[in-house]
Amino acid sequence: TRPTAEEVISGDQVKITVNKGKHIEDNQNRFESHATAVNSYKQVKESLIEILRLPTISSASHNVYAYRFAGSDGMVHEGSEDDGEHGAGRTLLSAMNDNGIQNALIVVSRWFGNKIGMRRFTHIVDAGLSAGKNINPS
Repeated sequence: TRPTAEEVISGDQVKITVNKGKHIEDNQNRFESHATAVNSYKQVKESLIEILRLPTISSASHNVYAYRFAGSDGMVHEGSEDDGEHGAGRTLLSAMNDNGIQNALIVVSRWFGNKIGMRRFTHIVDAGLSAGKNINPS
């Protein structure tokens, strides 16, 4: 589940390595991506909090994310959040699956400029995969 504002503001800091992906601009919209290795729901939540704490990210209009990891039970666990970009989280999760990205959390932040229609999904996937493909799984 998405962390609360209180958790982002006042929670304990967790040391994680965050990979930054592509920066994309289109019609005054800006997309940035960040990814980190995860292998549990606890790591997903802690990592998401740390990424949302990055100085530039808090001002984003939307923070779409998706994660996939193989748990200690051998099952693949996955999830996503659209954050107001209807269908974007599922699209990013599908792209992670199609590209074999696992044991990762990817967050794509969008600063809204003008309407760009369906191109936003291409930018979200492109930016997200650029960060996710360089992860060293833990």
